[in-house]
Amino acid sequence: MGPGIAQIFAQAGHEAELVDIDEKALRKGIDLVKSNLQFFVDTGILSNGRREQTLKRITSSNDLVSSIKSAGLIIEAVPENLDLKKSIFSKLEAFAPPDAILTSNTSSLSITEVAGSMKDPTRVVGTHFLNPPHLVRIVEIVVGKKSSPEVVNEVVRLLSECGKKPVRVKDVPGFVHNRLICALMREAMSMAASDIASVESIDTIVKEAFGPRFPLTGIFGLEDNVGLDVLRDVCNQVLPSLDNSHEVNSWLTDKIAKGNLGVKSGRGFYEWSGDRASTMRQELTKNFVNVLKENHASDK
Repeated sequence: MGPGIAQIFAQAGHEAELVDIDEKALRKGIDLVKSNLQFFVDTGILSNGRREQTLKRITSSNDLVSSIKSAGLIIEAVPENLDLKKSIFSKLEAFAPPDAILTSNTSSLSITEVAGSMKDPTRVVGTHFLNPPHLVRIVEIVVGKKSSPEVVNEVVRLLSECGKKPVRVKDVPGFVHNRLICALMREAMSMAASDIASVESIDTIVKEAFGPRFPLTGIFGLEDNVGLDVLRDVCNQVLPSLDNSHEVNSWLTDKIAKGNLGVKSGRGFYEWSGDRASTMRQELTKNFVNVLKENHASDK
């Protein structure tokens, strides 16, 4: 996530520095940015000149204190560990300029808790980039209980200038994106585990029914077109039978116990043999690139 986020700002003309305690991770991060930018050149999103200019704006360091002394915006992207994040933010508050904006790329942890031990939590907000950040336009701007409205507005402005679509959300577990994903996955796993429909059938319905419509309508726009009275009647019939459990489905935990973790292990809900995973990722990337090209064309 870190390299992709740095690339976003560098492409928009800002100086960006990657910071990590591991030199190997830093080299890998820079290599990833180079690869991403070359891909943008190959697909016509960037010129060679802009690729080189972007690379010149990205530096790296394993000295956190030195790197943040003159920073205007700091985006933390360490693993999802609350104690680790709180420790990082204590250092950021101690050594960054007092007017620097401090953000966390957490995907589920409370921004209010991350900033809970700080003297000035008003300058802390969440910036939940979605993976891969250099391709996905949406960024959830998570407003903590003490986040300053001025700081939130400035983050929204900066990300908008970088070509992103920042959306303000409240500081609740999972924010908006992951709450929707969890709700959908809970019902999908419940139906598959109960043999209501196969994994393949459920995914086919999502791809063929949700896929073409939701990019244009969203959820509420679709329901407005259907009719809210129809929506009410369908909900009255369906909601009582939906899975409303507060624990992870045992079907999922059984798979994990067996070592079936998905692509990384070769098996999850599907078998991932041969080049199936790489083919899917290529198709996904192609779709993102097409969206980026359309947006670039509309911005001209």
